[in-house]
Amino acid sequence: MVALALPLLFSLLLIATWGTAYAANSGFGNETRLSLMMYGDDSQKYLFDLIKEGFERDNPGYKLDVEIVPYAEYIEKLQVRYASGVAPDVFLTWAQYKPQFVENGMLLDVTERINQSSVMSLDKFFPVIEDNISYQGRLWGTPWGFNSTVWMVNLDLLNEAGVGFPGYD
Repeated sequence: MVALALPLLFSLLLIATWGTAYAANSGFGNETRLSLMMYGDDSQKYLFDLIKEGFERDNPGYKLDVEIVPYAEYIEKLQVRYASGVAPDVFLTWAQYKPQFVENGMLLDVTERINQSSVMSLDKFFPVIEDNISYQGRLWGTPWGFNSTVWMVNLDLLNEAGVGFPGYD
């Protein structure tokens, strides 16, 4: 579970380290607040409490505000917040929204940062992961999670029914 949090924590560290977030000074000393918006439900709160705790421990002077939005409301709420000028500093997205979000200026081109990083290397991921964070030859985020569909085939049952192997494609 914590292993899933590492790519997101890396993304947050990129923002804190390179100062690319448009975080507002909270007015309390030198504390800078960053906002993270993600989709999910209360069952994920524990995970994001761990991310928040680790991020704030490793980045003195930064506070992370986490907002978990129900899945069905997430994309619309994200777009409304962006259009109204109160977009989160960091948010999760899906590959199918990436072109629209890039064209609307919602995503930061992180190609050079990833290429120069001593922490993140794309060769540690399956090629499909790079495809999902790429658009027009540039990288627009860091991997958070990936899922796939797996089909199980009982070859014995197929053979008994006289049906040949369906193939790999």
